[in-house]
Amino acid sequence: MSSGASQQNPGIQRTTKWSQSYCQNLFAIDLRSLAIFRISIALVMLVDLARRAADLSSMYASGGALSLAAVHDYYGKLWKWSFHLWSDAWGYQAFLFGLASCCAIALLVGYRTRFTTCLAWMLTCSLNTRAPLLMNGGDVLLCMGLFWGIFLPLGARFSIDTSRQRQVPDRDTILSIATAGILLQVAMMYLFTGLWKCNPIWLSGDALTIALSDVTVTRPLGHWLLNYPSLLHLLTYCTLALELLGPLLLFSPVGTRYLRPAVLVCLLGLHIGIELTLTVMVFSYASLALLMLFIPGSWWTRFSDILRSWKVPSVTEKPPINSQPPVEAVVTAFRWPAWCKRLGVVLGGCCIGYALLFNIFTLTYRQGWPAGLNSFYQIGTVLSFGQRWTMFDKPQEHLYRFAFYGRLKNGQPVELLREQTISQDDPFPRKTAPFPTQRWMQLHREATAQAGSIFRYDMARYLATYWNQTHSDAEQFLDGDLTVYRANLAGEVLPDSLYQSTYYDARATGQVQFGLRHGRWVLRHDNGTKAAEGRYQRGQEVGEWMFWDEAGKRQYAGTFIEGQKQGPWTFWDDDGSTNTLTFHNDQLVTPGRE
Repeated sequence: MSSGASQQNPGIQRTTKWSQSYCQNLFAIDLRSLAIFRISIALVMLVDLARRAADLSSMYASGGALSLAAVHDYYGKLWKWSFHLWSDAWGYQAFLFGLASCCAIALLVGYRTRFTTCLAWMLTCSLNTRAPLLMNGGDVLLCMGLFWGIFLPLGARFSIDTSRQRQVPDRDTILSIATAGILLQVAMMYLFTGLWKCNPIWLSGDALTIALSDVTVTRPLGHWLLNYPSLLHLLTYCTLALELLGPLLLFSPVGTRYLRPAVLVCLLGLHIGIELTLTVMVFSYASLALLMLFIPGSWWTRFSDILRSWKVPSVTEKPPINSQPPVEAVVTAFRWPAWCKRLGVVLGGCCIGYALLFNIFTLTYRQGWPAGLNSFYQIGTVLSFGQRWTMFDKPQEHLYRFAFYGRLKNGQPVELLREQTISQDDPFPRKTAPFPTQRWMQLHREATAQAGSIFRYDMARYLATYWNQTHSDAEQFLDGDLTVYRANLAGEVLPDSLYQSTYYDARATGQVQFGLRHGRWVLRHDNGTKAAEGRYQRGQEVGEWMFWDEAGKRQYAGTFIEGQKQGPWTFWDDDGSTNTLTFHNDQLVTPGRE
């Protein structure tokens, strides 16, 4: 038996050595690439925060388009956490923005890297939870990159942490469950994006032509490319093929040395092309930042050789030192016990498995998850692991035109999004609304979905309030409809293309729940006198209501049940006499006079 065991040992050793080499080849990350990722992801954070800061008052602070009440209604019974949900005071929100910016700057220079990465991840998740309709794929990638970065030696190169240690690692690569997790997250993003696009529009080759026809997101270069439909047809197939095959080729055990750099260059080109032609907020930036992780060590070696040939000191070379600690020692002097490391591998594997299952479930249950998976979904909400890679999967369903038609106190009709008066002869928006920021565009688009409709009332309220604050008394906005129209590929909006409409009355006061009037409301005439008073329940009149004319005289009163007149209603004449009429389901049943 001992002889048999001794004969197996060489085979086991060869298998172990091969598996280690395989993992090293596919999942190890060069520390210099990791440092470039740290710098890139910090810059993405700073760009995102700077852009969001322009909407600090209009979206995050009190009176903005994303009220705290509407956010809580949006999540319903799902448990969530967010520092930004503690208060909507402008100063508090500005403090959190400033704190996140400080974390991004510390991460950029590599100061106390692990702590600042953890804090940056928490603040980024908190911000996304505060404004769920403003999230897109770039925000998800930013959160996931920061999450895995907590467990990686992001400060092992090009950082203040390294200079403070006065030592650098004796190796240029790191292999751990965290390196596997962050690389596989990138692969999952591309793979599931491609799977979502396996539909007739993309398989027909028309997807990019339709996507670039959406004037709300298309940049000038994208408009120019519409002149070359054959090229767009080819690029559609190339994009789909790259998203489906690219992740597989990135982790191919054969020819990794040549395949990975080739795929990396293609993916870099893909995101540069997306950014030049479409408005996708920070998606391209976040994707490019995570792709930095795939830069092979051979590129850094070649870069060092070029610098040496130019007689320029190379930042990639390690200074001569007598004794160099392992990578972990550069980050912290604390040595984790072996059982903690094994537990970390298990938990890391669970995180990878959860992200994979979440993507599979989202792809499988496209219309909504079954109730039995609510607990599983809840984990994704808490950790900000939720992922849905549907960007431009069905571009024909998002050709919208947005407008906010209303009337002013002086009787003039107006369109608030374009801030212009309109003519009844030309009521439909022929050009896209000039959204002040990219996040406002995202908000309007996401609010067209059923879940997003909760925010449409607050959006209308903010737009009307802002107009009234910046215009004279005669030009005060009274009421109107925040509308969504569907446009055809030519950008035309037809009269029968109304998709969605939300009425807003700036004269009325009351509470809103789930985007609908709820509780006691007071309605007013144009002259400010009370027009009606009663209760709403989920947007429908209920209970006793009283109505007055513009002179303040009573007109009629009665009972509503689910928005319909029911039972006896009393009507007052000018001379003070009354009529009692009986209604059933809003229909007059028996007239009468007292």
